[in-house]
Formats: sequence, structure tokens, C-alpha cells
Amino acid sequence: MADLFQALGELIASILHTIGLVGQTRRRASIKSDLELFASLRDFEEFGAGSKAHEALARHIELEIEAYTASRKVWKKRDRGTIVLSALFGAGFGYLTEALNSGGFVWYSLAPGIVAGLMALVFLSEVFNPTSGRKVEDSGSTQPADASAA
Repeated sequence: MADLFQALGELIASILHTIGLVGQTRRRASIKSDLELFASLRDFEEFGAGSKAHEALARHIELEIEAYTASRKVWKKRDRGTIVLSALFGAGFGYLTEALNSGGFVWYSLAPGIVAGLMALVFLSEVFNPTSGRKVEDSGSTQPADASAA
């Protein structure tokens, strides 16, 4: 039973992280550990300044700090396929839940109800969360690559 609660907690945490409500503390800890690794690599000749590993880690740390501080505007495309499919599946499972409960509540209507609720979360996070979607390559411009995509 404890494993079930552990798995349920991890599921809820991953959903909350996906929609952007949690995760900042972990990102700070990750940046801190990366900086410690970066400082310790200076002692090794093959990983010192100028090496590919040094440059790659420096770039990784820079990107993590930019993502944490939101210092650079990154335009994102909304994934229309996810929006449409989540709306269709959510509506379908919601209708199934309603049909199962038309004569009164039945316990097995919880499964499609949960799926419908999760699809609603996916739909809302894709539509209203500006950090969801695919990353558009930054060309140095502050305008979106496709202004009609937003």
C-alpha cells in the first residue's frame, strides 16, 4: 500500500512539474551542483579551460541559469496536435463518465473521470502555459519564428 501512495505522489509531482507549478528548488540545486563540478574540473588537465568538456559544461550551466531566471525570451510553439487530442479524449472520457453516472453514481466511473480530468489538465497547460510546447531555435530575434503560430 505504501508503494501505491509513493507512486501516486510521484505521478502528482510530475504532473505539477509539467504544468510549471513546482521544480524551481530542484533547478537551483542542480545549478549549484553543476557549478561545484565545474570548479572541481579545473584541477584536471584534460578537463581544464579550453577542453570540449569544459565548454560543454559551461554552456549547460549558462542555459540552466537562463531558464531559471528567464533572462532570455524563448518563443515556443504550441503543440496543436496535443491540444486537439487532449480535447477529444477529454470530451470522450467526460461523456463516458456522464453516461455511466446518468442513473446515479457508480464507482467504476472514477477511471474515465480521472482520465477526463487529466486530459483537461493537459489541454489547459498547453493552451494557457507559455512555457509549454516545442522550443523554437533562437535566431537572436525577439520575434516569434511564425507569428501566426501563437
